[in-house]
Amino acid sequence: MLFQKKINYLSHEDSIVIFLLSLSVFFSFIKINYIEFRFLYLLSFFFLFIKNRFFFFTKATFLFLLILLTIYLYSIFNFFILNKEIFIHNDKYNYFSIVKLFFSRRIIEVFVIFLTILYVYHYKELIKSNIFKFINIFLVLFFIFICGFALKYPIFFFKNLINCNTGFFAESSYLFLENSHFHIISVPIIFFFFFNISKFFKRIFIIIPCLFFLIFSVINNSTTYFISLFLGTIISLFFFKDLKIKIKIIIGIFLIINFFILSSQKTCASDDGKYISDYKVKIEKKFIGNIMSPKDKIIDGFIKIFNKKDYINERINLSASVYYGSIIKSLDYFIKYPFGIGLNNFYLSKYENFFNLNIEKFFATGFKTLNNSDGSFLLPKLIVEFGIFAIFYLLFLAYYFLRIGANIDYNIFIMHILLTQTLVRSAGYFNSGFLIFFLLLIFDRINSPNN
Repeated sequence: MLFQKKINYLSHEDSIVIFLLSLSVFFSFIKINYIEFRFLYLLSFFFLFIKNRFFFFTKATFLFLLILLTIYLYSIFNFFILNKEIFIHNDKYNYFSIVKLFFSRRIIEVFVIFLTILYVYHYKELIKSNIFKFINIFLVLFFIFICGFALKYPIFFFKNLINCNTGFFAESSYLFLENSHFHIISVPIIFFFFFNISKFFKRIFIIIPCLFFLIFSVINNSTTYFISLFLGTIISLFFFKDLKIKIKIIIGIFLIINFFILSSQKTCASDDGKYISDYKVKIEKKFIGNIMSPKDKIIDGFIKIFNKKDYINERINLSASVYYGSIIKSLDYFIKYPFGIGLNNFYLSKYENFFNLNIEKFFATGFKTLNNSDGSFLLPKLIVEFGIFAIFYLLFLAYYFLRIGANIDYNIFIMHILLTQTLVRSAGYFNSGFLIFFLLLIFDRINSPNN
């Protein structure tokens, strides 16, 4: 009897851990008062303390602390170097201000990383074996939340979903801050669905929320969605060469459908602010002007940029300007700081333009003021902050994914969510599960019998 109770308790614990992780990864942009959903997974430490109060005191723990302390001190050192003029000429930065800096946001971030390392270290097998459940929790919650919103604010929901505007999530700030944040996780889930389509259709309770999510993602598309989808298809075919013909056909058909959708969309006059009768939208969120379609953004930013004749009298769009600007900045800083400038110090970087490129002439006005903390996508942020170690990160991803098979569920999802954030769009290390899944790959490789 006691044994049965023990088993039930562990089962409930595992479910709670996976539930909290699902909230943290997929709803990472939600903040209620001082509660940030992206850190809810840390509540799982309650179970670790119950099991073993001394789990902190291991050799591995002290090794993690030593590495993170080094990163922290290096980040602080570069903070002073990059701001030395301020500290020299401004009296308000006295001794107490400098001491306070060591206990500021940076040390909290390092501590969260430390806790995340311990979390992944202890729960890695549970996470790996429950990716299907982890995704299903989100799909059900998403279905409930979006349907609830549509029933409560029907005019706002349907008009902003189908009319010309900056996107449902950008308009409402409901669940996600913008459409691109939503598509960081939507495309990895879509590919996971295709790879496990038979498994999904055996569960009626899950297939309805899943199909709803698929249709919603296609309708509520963005440039991030299409680029991630096309890139994800190439990556899937390259890394999973033994895919079943059925899966290849499904992905191919879905790709063709999306290609026609992309081709049919046109730049249009914004409808922002016209459909707010049943939902309050802040005045500053309204956008006046033309909304450039994903097709035109891709042509403008990724094709026309190589034809100088197209830019005699015009500039590339703002999204592409931010994207290319981050790349140029990262190359500049890689030359000047080959070991980077430290954790989350990207906001201190400037457009020094060591390559003497006339970016002001071709890039959109105001692009330098955007994405100054996350770099738009992770690769330039990693290069600026960690230098040559960012190259090792890319090599590690390539090495890891070249050695996996198509039958491992968690690798399918993790590969897409990491590469989407690395190459297309991201919002820092702590959003959308980047840090958690990257650590999962590291521990997976360390524990590999072939390592």
